[in-house]
Amino acid sequence: RWKAGIRDQLIEGDYDVLRTTRSPWYDLRCARPRMTPMKVAQEYDIDYVGSVSKVFSPVLLERLRAETVRPELMRGELIFSVEDFYPKFVENPEGRLRIWINFVGKTPCPPSDVQYTIGCDIASGQGGIMSSNSVASVVQRMTGIKIAEFAAHTMGPEDFANYAIAMCKFFRHDDGEAYLIWEDNGYGGSFRNQIMRMGYRHFYILTV
Repeated sequence: RWKAGIRDQLIEGDYDVLRTTRSPWYDLRCARPRMTPMKVAQEYDIDYVGSVSKVFSPVLLERLRAETVRPELMRGELIFSVEDFYPKFVENPEGRLRIWINFVGKTPCPPSDVQYTIGCDIASGQGGIMSSNSVASVVQRMTGIKIAEFAAHTMGPEDFANYAIAMCKFFRHDDGEAYLIWEDNGYGGSFRNQIMRMGYRHFYILTV
C-alpha cells in the first residue's frame, strides 16, 4: 500500500503511478528530494529512452488535458488579401484558428475594448508527421488569458507572417492593432523580414 501522501506527491511530480510494477520502496525512491522521472529512469529503470529529458512528459500532458483544457467556442480561418490585410473570419469546424471568446457586432469580430498581444513561434512549414507547427497565440494583454490560437505545419515563415499580420488587424483594440512578438531565432529571421517588408510596425523589439 502507498504511504499516506506519497501517491499524490508522485502524481504531482509527473510519475506514471498506474504502471503495474511498483513497490513501496520504489515509490519512496521516486519521492526523494530532487528526484525526477528522468533520473529514476536512468538510475533505477535502466530506461535509456525515458532517461532523455523532456520538457513535458506524456503523462503530465494527458493529466493537464483532462483537468484544464477547455474546448474552443468556434474554429475557422481568416480570409484576407496581402494588399491591405483586411481580415474576415469564416467559421469552419476544421479551421486552424481556434477561438475561446464570443464575437460581437454585425460583422462578428473580437471585442474592441480589450487590448491583445499575439506571440508567434515559427517552424519551417515543410509538413510531414515529424514537422512542428508554426503557432500564433492571442492573449488579452491586461489579464494574460489566452483567447485564440492559430497552428499550421504546412505554412512557410513568409506566409505565416502574412497570416500573423491579418490576425493583428482582426484582434484590434479601439486604439490600434494587436501587439506582435515572435521568437526571432531559426526561421524567425524569415518571418521578421516578411513583417518588415509588409510594413507592419506594431511589434516588440529588444534594444540593447
